[in-house]
Amino acid sequence: MNPYRCYACTQHDPLLFDGLTFYGAEPKCPKCGHGPPAVIALTPVHYLVPDLNGPIAGLLGRFHVACEPQRPHLALPGVRPRYSASGEPSAVTCYKCLKVAKIERELVVA
Repeated sequence: MNPYRCYACTQHDPLLFDGLTFYGAEPKCPKCGHGPPAVIALTPVHYLVPDLNGPIAGLLGRFHVACEPQRPHLALPGVRPRYSASGEPSAVTCYKCLKVAKIERELVVA
């Protein structure tokens, strides 16, 4: 499932223009039915889990990617698409990482 955001749907304050984040196979909002350009694809951001024996070494220790615990690296030079990851749960958009790491967030699925 791919992450998308619908900017036709505001979640909180309309002035913030924060939109509705949802997961689906196509960019069609499950709430309002809009598609592009009101709906944009989000970059998948994976969750880095602190792990003393993790395969990925970072400045703050060792880690593994929640949805791919055996992945030996985050990105390789010149390889596309780029691979994004964060240790900050609020930045994570990867559906599998959110489920595996049990990150509490309302998940809207199309």
